[in-house]
Amino acid sequence: MRRCLIILVFIFLTGCSDKAIETVIENDKQKITISYPVTNINVLDDAITSYINKVHTDFKEKYKYFDKPELNISYTYKELNEDVVNVSLNAEIIAGKQIDKIKTFTYNKKAKKFLTMEDIVEDIVGFDYELKKQLTKKYQNVSIDYLEELSYDFFTIDDENLTVYFNQGEIRYDNDNLVCLDVPLSSLNLLIDIDKNNGKDIYLNLKKRNINESSKVVALTFDDGPSKYTDEILDILDKEKAVATFFVIGNKVQFYNKTLVKMLKGGNEIGNHSYTHKWLNRLYQEEFVE
Repeated sequence: MRRCLIILVFIFLTGCSDKAIETVIENDKQKITISYPVTNINVLDDAITSYINKVHTDFKEKYKYFDKPELNISYTYKELNEDVVNVSLNAEIIAGKQIDKIKTFTYNKKAKKFLTMEDIVEDIVGFDYELKKQLTKKYQNVSIDYLEELSYDFFTIDDENLTVYFNQGEIRYDNDNLVCLDVPLSSLNLLIDIDKNNGKDIYLNLKKRNINESSKVVALTFDDGPSKYTDEILDILDKEKAVATFFVIGNKVQFYNKTLVKMLKGGNEIGNHSYTHKWLNRLYQEEFVE
């Protein structure tokens, strides 16, 4: 409980700062890794931390007698337009078997409200019919009779698809993994605008660094960033006329894009550490490829 209170205090104190990523790591009898965005939207941050704290507390209590259970919470963050933000929190529990859970939030800053599917899709009746048809086709042992009062509480939106998720127990499907369906945006009439990638990429002229292979050389690498500490690391490297390779996590890039430009300008390399730091050897082939 003490750690949960610390998380809430951190959100309160940083309400006026830039967006950032908060990370919680515990590695005692239980292995816990939690990463989530601080959006600087107070009501959204309150909802995010409330859910994080509940999952964290419930896990520690429910699995306290298991042999080294694991809880991993990652996220996705998408600014759909200048007013609407979409955040997903993806919880992975490993305790004898793997259980996946998801919680999503879509918040309109201008309207000051959380959005539901009815606020996103114009023809909700037609959407409901098509989605249930796709659902029974992709997951053939799902009974459509059971889906009469199905709700679409959890969804994410990227530049191409609206993805709907169902947690275990929401539909009659014998699997602990998330059930999800992608609906192309091109097939929908949306009630909100989706800002696509505007193509304003930054191109840098980078100097090639020659290494004297006959001398003693140490390779420096950093994983799991960027973070609030990375700029300080870059300043030290620059001062010492050294460089490193930074293996970054994709969902942190938009929060620290200036830091990545600084990395490259300093002669450092950027490598791929996956998008949400999933355990790749635990994924199904389809999930791994994605």
